[in-house]
Amino acid sequence: MEIAAKYPAAREAQIARAAEVQDRVAEAFAQRHQKRSKDRITPRVLAALTLSLLNVIYQTWFETGQSDITPTVEQVLATVSDLARTPKTSAAKKSRKPSGARK
Repeated sequence: MEIAAKYPAAREAQIARAAEVQDRVAEAFAQRHQKRSKDRITPRVLAALTLSLLNVIYQTWFETGQSDITPTVEQVLATVSDLARTPKTSAAKKSRKPSGARK
């Protein structure tokens, strides 16, 4: 991380390999989930999310200078969990009937 932050050429090399790594991770997800899903989108989404989360985790851990990465991992995963539980948009709420509404 320090080298990539200090030397632009190293960062560019890291970015250049990212697509290759993402393809390999997507292939691994596809093999693992081939019985459940024949689509090609799911493994790509899983690979992109996995690598993005790892990138955020490593970058944040590097920036904070903590010796243990665990708190950073927990914080990032908690943030993703909170985002996934965000209420639906107001338009979607308006189209639903209130829970106490009569039929």
